[in-house]
Amino acid sequence: MFENQCNQIDSQGWEVRLMLFNAMVVLLYGVQVWGDKISLSAWDIIAKIEKVFLRRQLEVKSSTSYPTMRLETSDWPIERLAMQRVYKYITRVNDMLDHRLSKQARNIGCKVQKTNKSKIL
Repeated sequence: MFENQCNQIDSQGWEVRLMLFNAMVVLLYGVQVWGDKISLSAWDIIAKIEKVFLRRQLEVKSSTSYPTMRLETSDWPIERLAMQRVYKYITRVNDMLDHRLSKQARNIGCKVQKTNKSKIL
């Protein structure tokens, strides 16, 4: 589907495709809210999707290692981009006044997480 959309707008350049991938990946939608609450195995699943994208775009063999593809693209792994967003969000919310809805929601979410650790992805 992603390739079809790129072909429709005739974006053949690698930089454009990478920018669109990073912008369109639904996996990172709202990562600021949930990104610090998922397991490492869930991050592995997200990374697999990125690996498939990179292999297709770089047209390399399936045996090509992820670090090699990362070096070729000179872009950060998707997990790092996500964690940057999470860190910025948490920092911004922590600096908010206590009456702000975002801070109240984050505090409630943290309390729920502590009481339901076994139910987290």
